[in-house]
Amino acid sequence: MTENMINTILSAAPADTPVVTVEAAELLNACKALKEDEKLRFDYLMCLSGVDYKEYFEVVYHLYSMRHGRKVAVKVKLSHEKPEVDSVSSVWKSA
Repeated sequence: MTENMINTILSAAPADTPVVTVEAAELLNACKALKEDEKLRFDYLMCLSGVDYKEYFEVVYHLYSMRHGRKVAVKVKLSHEKPEVDSVSSVWKSA
């Protein structure tokens, strides 16, 4: 999770849902940071979905911070040839 991504999240109005895109290899670390960072504390996985676009797949994680009242959507693009991403169930049991 880069400082730029954190600033994007923190600068959004609470009613907005900022979107950050991460590489599949960085997903688990990014999700841990989103949950554990005191400024963020995204402790609730609201929705986990997959989208099949013509060129690629996309996995979307909609998160909510109960402490800060903020939302964020985390997106991961995956190729049709290798549609694999690490599970985030170690971060959020609802995954």
